[in-house]
Amino acid sequence: MTTLFSALIGAGAGYAYYHYIGCISGTCPIQTNPWLATIFGGVIAMLILPDGYNWLRKTWDGGRGTSDASQASYSNITRDEFFAQKDQPNTVVLDVRTKMEWNRGHVAGATLIDINSGAFEAEVAKLDKSKTYLVYCRSGNRSSVAANIMIKQGFTDVKNVRTGQSGLF
Repeated sequence: MTTLFSALIGAGAGYAYYHYIGCISGTCPIQTNPWLATIFGGVIAMLILPDGYNWLRKTWDGGRGTSDASQASYSNITRDEFFAQKDQPNTVVLDVRTKMEWNRGHVAGATLIDINSGAFEAEVAKLDKSKTYLVYCRSGNRSSVAANIMIKQGFTDVKNVRTGQSGLF
């Protein structure tokens, strides 16, 4: 369904390009043929838009992850939810910032795995997938990337601290 949706968007964009913009030089093949412009737009969109569509759908539902129950996703949690859950049994607090940021201060008991290191995915793969992970960084951006990587590796209970460390202290 996503691919069809992407193809339709791309086809519309391709036709709009043909009809409204065209090519400055006047020699572009997609400017001279509306069918070619439409097909070209559809094919390009199918190649690049499915991930964009999934991101947009996830953004629209407030960061709760995809609404499709067959796809695993992490959830975003608030500062209060983080503090309520961090000391629970089988819960691991994962800091994905750099070592320098870690040295400036971190959550007591947290585990550091720098997402910017080349070994991040290998280090995460060593973790116990049956545990709950509360992932944080400085602002919540890197931790959301880390949470996605963890979900793709088969982790099932991953929570991103939406505010990052700046909202924890």
